[in-house]
Amino acid sequence: GFDADGNLNIAAIAARCGTDNGYVVTWYDQSGNGKDATQATTTLQPQIYNGSAVLTKNSKPALRFDNDRMDASITFGAAESNSYFVVVPADNDAGHHIIIEAQGSGSQFRNMTILSSYVNVFDGSNALNGGTPINGVQLLAEGHYSTNNGRVYVDGTLEGTATTWVQQATTSFKIGEGFSDLVGELQELLVYKPDQAVAGNRAGIESDINTYYFGPDLLLDTYPSSAAAYSVRKLSKYYQGPCMKVRRADGVDTGIDIGFDSDGNLDTADIAAHCGTDNGYVVTWYDQSGSGNNATQATPTNQPQIYNGTAVITQNGKPCLYFPTTQILSAAGAATVGSRLRSQWSVFSLEAGTDYAAPWSAGLRSQIQPPDSNLKPNLYVNRTGGSPSITAASGINLNQQYLRGDIADTVTAESFIDGSSVLSGSDNNSDWATSDLVVAQPGDRGPFKVAECILYESDQSSNRTGIESDINTYYSIYS
Repeated sequence: GFDADGNLNIAAIAARCGTDNGYVVTWYDQSGNGKDATQATTTLQPQIYNGSAVLTKNSKPALRFDNDRMDASITFGAAESNSYFVVVPADNDAGHHIIIEAQGSGSQFRNMTILSSYVNVFDGSNALNGGTPINGVQLLAEGHYSTNNGRVYVDGTLEGTATTWVQQATTSFKIGEGFSDLVGELQELLVYKPDQAVAGNRAGIESDINTYYFGPDLLLDTYPSSAAAYSVRKLSKYYQGPCMKVRRADGVDTGIDIGFDSDGNLDTADIAAHCGTDNGYVVTWYDQSGSGNNATQATPTNQPQIYNGTAVITQNGKPCLYFPTTQILSAAGAATVGSRLRSQWSVFSLEAGTDYAAPWSAGLRSQIQPPDSNLKPNLYVNRTGGSPSITAASGINLNQQYLRGDIADTVTAESFIDGSSVLSGSDNNSDWATSDLVVAQPGDRGPFKVAECILYESDQSSNRTGIESDINTYYSIYS
């Protein structure tokens, strides 16, 4: 059953199974329609317990299908529209993995499948594909079936539509079974009649599921489509990868992935446990945008520091990466030189230095002039058709954390410090001169500390205040 909070009673499962594995015989239908999903054959039952704990994904219980399957007495008439909502993190590295196969006679289907490169819904003749599944990462997939109106959503985004779409009559309903069985976890499956997108309920259903399995919207959920995003906090509720790879400086360790704690902050306890009394350095700062543009550094002496042998390095009470001299993280070739619009943000502090400091560079280089130039913010617009260099009228303070935003739209290039414009000048309409993303520009030195860098290959002027408000709320940089 369920515990007092309405969650699966995992304590009861543990008490029942002890040190043995546990498998699901019946997954009960909560709709009141008695459409329970069942499997009598023990070798085909999905797993729920591994002999020591209930299986989970993103901290929520999950049924594990390894070519297992369940059946439910769900049928669809040719005149009936329907919707599927599925929370599934599949091991989708090869082949098709059938989540739902609803079949009638011949080639009449209402299927949902996850593949390595997309989610698929299929009516027997027409296929809709969408989304970019990441192996082992949880997602919310939706398939909506109406005559001449098929749709697939992934994580709330409409990924595909079809105006040639058939409401097929089906007589069987299988979970995890088809021409290629499901290998992966399944956490929730809702089947509606009629189509809930047409009925106007899709967003509400999706919001309820999201709140339980993924939590509230974070920065990249509210302002999506970033090209790269690095931070010491979780930036998207859908991101389930690590935050950074940290190397213990003992001459042997090559690094382990460090994730986030239950509040979405960098797991500093894991860093301390891994590094002990040794310093800790960042090998990889993982991209949370979904683009895979991880910022890396293979050379140990050029890796920024995150741990000082006693504690995680901080600025203004939050973890940060420390770049004292020659340290640099980069994602070579990650930016699009022909994407001429660019918006970017960074959270940094500058300690000292005799040269330009550039904590964040993606063609559009965020710079601070050296002390002999009064530490004035400078924006270097590195384009093939000319590289404007624009400097602010006044400087910043050492050892103080700032939020910087830079926007270039081919006409104007402008920088903002703590929400206020500090410089603006003419831009030019040409491609970028580099496709590299760099945290700590080579030759431009601090030392400085960096906590967050975000890049959009688009003009985010209309979202600037919202993005900056979100960042400032977390870091408490300015009032």
